[in-house]
Amino acid sequence: MTPWGVFRGTREEFLKYIDVKKNKKNLELLEKAFVGLVDKEYIAFHEDGSHIIIYIREKIEEEMKLGSKMIKQCREIVKKYNKTADKVSQLIKVWLAVQICFEHQPFTNRDIEELTGLSNYQIRDAIKMLQESEIFKISRVGSYCYCKGSNVDLTAWWND
Repeated sequence: MTPWGVFRGTREEFLKYIDVKKNKKNLELLEKAFVGLVDKEYIAFHEDGSHIIIYIREKIEEEMKLGSKMIKQCREIVKKYNKTADKVSQLIKVWLAVQICFEHQPFTNRDIEELTGLSNYQIRDAIKMLQESEIFKISRVGSYCYCKGSNVDLTAWWND
């Protein structure tokens, strides 16, 4: 993806770019996602042979609150913790999932796992980095012996 919000490549390259495994099911889900995003006018989509060209429209930044500053902040967090570049997409996925789950507190890592497709370990690692970077605070809900889930206090709700 260029700084101007344009991707050009194959569908398989796009899956790799967004850190999703290449398989038949994910390719089918990708096609559905493209149709839905085009219908909502979040992206412009063009096919050029085996390559696709995707343009991110401003509407997605306005409605989804996803912008270049959020991506930049996630890159800085990854750099701060000396993690590999693939962690950026994991941070973004977890950050957005927490914002989605915010409306339905308490929630568990399993809820985030269902939204993101990340493993429990990846989620815990991302939450730790986001929490230590003061993006949000998490408190446990439940008794001493049993945790029912987590409540989140968003200290950096994303608005670009």
